[in-house]
Amino acid sequence: ISMSLEYGYSCDSTAGFAAYAWAMLIILHDIEEAYKWSKMCLLFPGIFNSPTLLPKMTFFFHTFVSFLKEPIQASCDVLRKTRQDLVMIGDVQEAFVAMFNHCRQMFFAGTDLVTVDNHCTRTTLEMTKYTHVHQCLYNLSHHLIILKLIGNDSIKNPFEAFKGVSNEEIRNEDDLL
Repeated sequence: ISMSLEYGYSCDSTAGFAAYAWAMLIILHDIEEAYKWSKMCLLFPGIFNSPTLLPKMTFFFHTFVSFLKEPIQASCDVLRKTRQDLVMIGDVQEAFVAMFNHCRQMFFAGTDLVTVDNHCTRTTLEMTKYTHVHQCLYNLSHHLIILKLIGNDSIKNPFEAFKGVSNEEIRNEDDLL
């Protein structure tokens, strides 16, 4: 940020501003400052004509900051679209994290649990399709809570999605680790 202030802004300034916003939130617990700096990060892709940077900054903003100041349903809806944008630019890893956060925020926004269950199932299946098994733990932990709340935890096993993905049988969270 100091270099950007001294020598001028560039597309690379975005990472510094995002890191600063993250520090404001995580270390100093200053939601107002984190929100302000994160919103600034959303401006850089347009200023510097960087279409691949916009989905990443949108992902950062709506995953970590926006729901602290804005209605959670708004960030939830944006994350679903951002996931598609991230896949289009080839950032599959962040796309799955965006989808996981979309499912989690659907739950917190009060979406009916059956709908959240369906989204969690689709997310897990897509993650296994791209063999992002290591990221599934977060989604599955969340999905197990949803299943317990709707009373399907003894009927539906979200770990079924892993058949054929691994050489070993994955029946629960411990096996996934």
